[in-house]
Amino acid sequence: MKFYDHGALSKFSEGAVKAILHRPAEKEGDPREQRIIARMWSDEAPQSEDLLRQMDQPFQYLNEARMWRVQELHVPLSDNVVMLSPCLGRLPDGVSNVPGMAQEIQAAFQPHNVTPLD
Repeated sequence: MKFYDHGALSKFSEGAVKAILHRPAEKEGDPREQRIIARMWSDEAPQSEDLLRQMDQPFQYLNEARMWRVQELHVPLSDNVVMLSPCLGRLPDGVSNVPGMAQEIQAAFQPHNVTPLD
């Protein structure tokens, strides 16, 4: 038995994950840059294998899982006793590390006539 949440299913139904670029001085009604950064389907239309793959390894999970680590929190209980408690710690923000995702995001927002710097 597999479980899948409504938000993930709606993203799957759309067929793609989009990145939207917001500019700092953006005003109401200004056009926004919008690019597809990940495709959920292997073809033009969804296949059952595509849905099963997303249920096993959802894009959102793969993207988010690389941003968190289990860390140890040291809690002193006395002068010579310390309790170690695991906690979830967020890594510093950066471009996603899902295989190929960083390059796709960067490429999506490069002007087409400019060569990106490495």
